Amino acid sequence: MSPQAVQSHIVGVGSLLYLDLDHPAIPDDMKKELRFVKHVGNDVPVPARIDEVLHGTHLQHFAARCENHTAFHAVLACMLLYEMPESVVPHSDFCDIELQVWVGVRQVTSFKNKPKFSSRYLTVPTKTLVSLEKMTTAGMSLAIFESCLK
Repeated sequence: MSPQAVQSHIVGVGSLLYLDLDHPAIPDDMKKELRFVKHVGNDVPVPARIDEVLHGTHLQHFAARCENHTAFHAVLACMLLYEMPESVVPHSDFCDIELQVWVGVRQVTSFKNKPKFSSRYLTVPTKTLVSLEKMTTAGMSLAIFESCLK
């Protein structure tokens, strides 16, 4: 690849990225309480019943409550970070450190009332990242969930 081609594929620090919720490297405690907040892509979620609201729906109920759920891939929004020391962010044991990136994830501490947020920092394998462009090419849209603390 030419230097120009490489440079066009560089993702900058601070970029918004998406984590694949089906990937086993995502910590289980982050996946316990996931709620749907929005969608990105060409498809619009259609509630299974006319009186149903999808915002705030738990991940495990999303398929039953969304008529066109097969058009969506569940993700968690994150931000790409600079490399951080292991004393601040422990490395994931899922793969070698050379294949990991540092990300920050916003977690909701109170979903029902006025939302309050905290940040969580972690390392994840690059394979956990989901590209909106690739999903759109595959005919899929993203269903973005937020990790909630109970």
